[in-house]
Formats: sequence, structure tokens, C-alpha cells
Amino acid sequence: MKLLNLIWQRLMTPALFLAFSFAMNADAWAAKAKKVAANSGENSQSWVAPYALVMLAVGLGMLFVCRSSRRSDRAKPKEYQSITDAT
Repeated sequence: MKLLNLIWQRLMTPALFLAFSFAMNADAWAAKAKKVAANSGENSQSWVAPYALVMLAVGLGMLFVCRSSRRSDRAKPKEYQSITDAT
């Protein structure tokens, strides 16, 4: 588990940088792709970048949701006492 935490700590900054840079440049890429498609006369669209952006966002969301807790003392389950006499 410590290896996963180490990997997460090392990759968090580059992953966030890539996510934000993709998000900032998405409109420029879309405008460029639209202009190229209009000039070529084809009605084809490139779906690679949007799907990659969605997969990146889902992956980062899964990393944030599924990562382990950093609690030093783990939660202990509560033990309930029996209300009936088992004699």
C-alpha cells in the first residue's frame, strides 16, 4: 500500500497539470478542428481528444475517490451487547 501512496504522490502534480492544460486548450483545439473540417469539405469529426479528456477526468475522479485513507488510527467497529439472556 505504501508503494501506491508513493506513486500517487509522485504523479499527482503532473496529472493535474495535464488535466488543466487539456481543459484550457480544449476550445482552441475544437476551433482548429472545426476550421480544418470546414476547409477539407468532409463532414468528419475527430472524437479522440474529447474522449481522452473524459477518460482522464474519470480516471482522476476514480483516483480521488478510491485512494486509501491516511488515518493513523483505524476506525474500530462498535460491539453491541446482547439484550437477551443467553444462559
